[in-house]
Amino acid sequence: MIRAVVFDVGECLIDETREYGTWADWLGVPRHTFSAMFGAVRPASGSASPAIRRFGRAAC
Repeated sequence: MIRAVVFDVGECLIDETREYGTWADWLGVPRHTFSAMFGAVRPASGSASPAIRRFGRAAC
């Protein structure tokens, strides 16, 4: 009997490229740079906030 089904939403069921690109555009940084930073920071922190804050300071 199956008791639970777990889906990994990020990049499996939903392509997040558009959302990352929108954040990069809003912060005024290259899309690939934001995506690389986000990919490096998120696993360690579990959140996008550190990457956004880092670019937020640089973009100001």
